[in-house]
Amino acid sequence: MGVRKPPAKKTPAKRGEQKTKLDALGIDTVCERIEAGESVGAIADSLGIPKRTMWDWIDVDGARSARVRASREKSAEAEDDKAEAVLAVLKADSTPAEVARARELASHYRWRASKRNPKTYGDKLDLNHSGKVELSDEQVATRLDILLQKAAQNKKN
Repeated sequence: MGVRKPPAKKTPAKRGEQKTKLDALGIDTVCERIEAGESVGAIADSLGIPKRTMWDWIDVDGARSARVRASREKSAEAEDDKAEAVLAVLKADSTPAEVARARELASHYRWRASKRNPKTYGDKLDLNHSGKVELSDEQVATRLDILLQKAAQNKKN
């Protein structure tokens, strides 16, 4: 066995080259790839650059960052399309294992869509409450009796 060398550290010149590569690629292309369902990490890997460098390049410019955020929201549709495509390829004679796998994949793609665009694909909760509770006269009288009994008990103690 030989001695393992630690990985070489990125030099500032190397980072500059990576950012130049990203500038040449352009935010339009990056956003198109994100909207198609590709992750920022996968784009960075395909370019041979670290994910951190990719995120730094995105975050340094507010307009660029906003475009990536909007593209991630749009990419939710691509994730939903993937979910439908997985289920569409099932045949009538599919095995239970194939059906279970397809359902799990579809569920995962829809989960990713809900994280990328929660307004459209997230769970919808109705938390509205009118603030009124309607009780009949009999219910009010019963409740009042109970409360008066408790008050009398507390007074004795």
